[in-house]
Amino acid sequence: MTWVRTDDGGARGDRQAGTVLVGSPLGSLQQAFRLASEPTLTSLQGRFQATIAGPSWVRLPALLVVHVTGMPGWWGKEFAVDERGDALMGHNVVMAGDALYASLPMRAVLGCSRTDGRPALVLTYGSDAGWPWRRVTDEVRSLNDGTLIGLSFGLPLPPGGSPFLLRPDSTGRAPTRRRPSTPTTPGGAS
Repeated sequence: MTWVRTDDGGARGDRQAGTVLVGSPLGSLQQAFRLASEPTLTSLQGRFQATIAGPSWVRLPALLVVHVTGMPGWWGKEFAVDERGDALMGHNVVMAGDALYASLPMRAVLGCSRTDGRPALVLTYGSDAGWPWRRVTDEVRSLNDGTLIGLSFGLPLPPGGSPFLLRPDSTGRAPTRRRPSTPTTPGGAS
C-alpha cells in the first residue's frame, strides 16, 4: 500500500490529516489499520486533532451521528496516564467558537483488536454515556508518521469499523476547558 499525504479538506478544512488519504475507500483504511504498528499507552498521551476518514458515504453520516448524539463541533481527543499508569483517562474534545472543551469522558487500555487479535489501544466510554456512546469502542494504532489510525465500532455505520485519524495537536490552542455548568431546572437550581 502506498502512503500519501492527503489533499482532502477532511471534516474541518484539515490539510495535513496524515499519511492515509482521508477519502480512501473504506476497505483500504481498514487494511491500513491492520497494517499499522502496535501502539503504546504513551502514543495516545496528549491532545489529538481528529479527522473522520473514508469515502463520503462513511464520513457524512459519521459527522451527523457525532453531531446529533452530543458532540457537535467534534475536534479530537485528549488523554493523560491514570494514577496507576496502566491506562489512560481522557475525553473527546469539541470546538465551540474559538475554544476547545472537554466532552464525553473515556478510558484507554492496551487490548486485543476485534479486527485481527493484535494489540491496539481500546477506548471505551462510561455506562452513563448517552446513546450510542455507551456501546461504542474505538481501537487505535500508530502509523509511521506519528498519526494514529482508529476504527469505531458500535455506531450505526459500516461493518468492520468506521475509520478516523488522530494527529498530535500542533495548533498552539489554549488548553482544553471544562464547559461551565448549566442549571438543570428553571430558576437556576441544579
